[in-house]
Amino acid sequence: MLIELHIFCPSSCELHMDLVESDWHLFFQCSTSILCWDIADLRSVVVDRSLCFSSTAAVLFDVCSREESITAHVLMLIWGIWQNRNDSVWNQHRSNAEQICNRVQYAWQDWFAAQESKNNNRHKQM
Repeated sequence: MLIELHIFCPSSCELHMDLVESDWHLFFQCSTSILCWDIADLRSVVVDRSLCFSSTAAVLFDVCSREESITAHVLMLIWGIWQNRNDSVWNQHRSNAEQICNRVQYAWQDWFAAQESKNNNRHKQM
């Protein structure tokens, strides 16, 4: 038995209804995302790289391979931007850049604390 689900998923950017949404636009050209990168003080790391690469994957791969100390923060901000996009599409709730960055900052701090705790436990076991 085949069940068809007709789920409306817009192809335009939730903030710029006249622009076609793509991962590139969402992460590097959308005004909310650019503000997120500015607030997180990561614009020079990510947005400037978008001038050198032609795909989101290439930008993120370059960040991950060259920026070890901030890789988790960059990837968590990508996740926060994506989560905000989905919340806007599916729940009609949109956060501003400051709210996105605050959620990501708390999540990043929790992740960092968990990593430190994990490392401390390893040292105690040795």
